[in-house]
Amino acid sequence: MATANFSLHTKDRKRLIKDRLVRWIVSFGGLSVLAGLIFIFVYLAYVTLPLFSDNEVTWQPAISADIPKTPALTLVSDSGHDSVFFFADGSYIQKSLVTGEQTSHRLSDDIVRLQAIDEKTLLAVDDQDRYAALKPKLQLDQSSGDAQLMIPELHEEQWVSIPSATLVNAVVNKGETVIASIDERGMLQASYSRHATTSSSDEFSLATLPTAIEGAKELVVTPDGRTLYVRTGNQIVVINRGEQSLHAREVVDLSAPNGANVSGVHLLSGAYSLLVQYDNQQVWQWFDVLTEGERKLTPIRSFQFEADIALLTPETMSKGFAVLLASPPSSSSALNNLQLQSVYTTSDKIVSDSQVPSSSVRAFALSNNNHHALVLSDDAIHRAIFLMSTKRSR
Repeated sequence: MATANFSLHTKDRKRLIKDRLVRWIVSFGGLSVLAGLIFIFVYLAYVTLPLFSDNEVTWQPAISADIPKTPALTLVSDSGHDSVFFFADGSYIQKSLVTGEQTSHRLSDDIVRLQAIDEKTLLAVDDQDRYAALKPKLQLDQSSGDAQLMIPELHEEQWVSIPSATLVNAVVNKGETVIASIDERGMLQASYSRHATTSSSDEFSLATLPTAIEGAKELVVTPDGRTLYVRTGNQIVVINRGEQSLHAREVVDLSAPNGANVSGVHLLSGAYSLLVQYDNQQVWQWFDVLTEGERKLTPIRSFQFEADIALLTPETMSKGFAVLLASPPSSSSALNNLQLQSVYTTSDKIVSDSQVPSSSVRAFALSNNNHHALVLSDDAIHRAIFLMSTKRSR
């Protein structure tokens, strides 16, 4: 009779190790799924909570400011501790909103003119009448809470010569730089350069629209550089950019929803829709809607305000925007009454409403995280802090 070389009472160490490994893998997988679900719920709460909450606005004590000129572009850091003011002559002032210290600087001596093309981007013009786009930013140091001003260096190949330009706009993203312009004849062109990865040289290519656009008032470029909007009075031309040419997709009558005159066009965060400002205290959101297989720019919702809109600024981190409303002087005061309101477009509601402690505004800025607002008056800087509240909106 053969003798067995194993026993059911003897522990199999290999099988024991395999069983423990399988149990550990299953447990780890379950914990990973649970952690993922928790993260999803936390993210959804982070995204949706502002839709059902108001923001409490707290104005900090005013800081005296010696800012002799009206800024072309104003930035405020995410901490609310630092600010910078860029001026049309190429100079800029950095100012601490904590200590009040300010220092004056200048960009390259070759830059003779600066203009803001949106709330975060500058267009520089040099002494040879060439154009370049740059995005300065206040980079926050998480340990100290202070912000360092980062200004990209402009190289020779980043400048574009645009003769007889009457309107110029530009966009800088990770992939390319696009500089669009309309000359005095109404001819539209877009110069674009894909950022090189193996060489420091970026060559600009040119795309043009074959027909002229007369009476252009505004030129807007989406962040991806693929769509351009040209406003002519109450009409807007939607233009798609190809590799070598520009194509006019449609011409839209912006006065169709209310019969009012258009006073300005802004891109909402993400650039998937337009905010159109009118002279009747209204703002309409326009969106590309797919109709019979074609995209059509369509009005989808309106926002009615109780006073004239002095300034409108799209927010960076949300589908919302902020407005400064100017009410005429009352019988008890000869000064304007300014209100700061912020609106979420997805919920059609005003999430904050606060009186500005000043009757004049020379500059206005929002931080990237939408937690701080800065108002520059004639001789002071006023800073607002937005704190989320659980109170329901009115």
